Amino acid sequence: RCQTAILLFGAFVVYLSATVKTAQGLIAVRFFIGLIGGSFVPCQYWMTMMFAGNTVGTANAVAGGWGNLGGGFANIFVGGIIKLLRENAGVADDVAWRIAFVFPATVL
Repeated sequence: RCQTAILLFGAFVVYLSATVKTAQGLIAVRFFIGLIGGSFVPCQYWMTMMFAGNTVGTANAVAGGWGNLGGGFANIFVGGIIKLLRENAGVADDVAWRIAFVFPATVL
């Protein structure tokens, strides 16, 4: 339940990042996104407690690997969305990245 609440809060913060207009807003959003990213360590600890010693390394590797894969995919996909919005829809740069942030927030 706690991890679910943290991830839902994280999705809300990522949605809010599209509304940032000032340096102070960016600092606040990045602070909370950093807190969400900090949930990785408790996840690894939880995995260590849930799996037997002979499989815990594999379980932690899979959980960590999927997390990294998701982050990498989001970066590539969001970049593609921004490019499509700018080139095909004629959306301005400062608006395209804000619209593109809807994707990772929704998936999160």
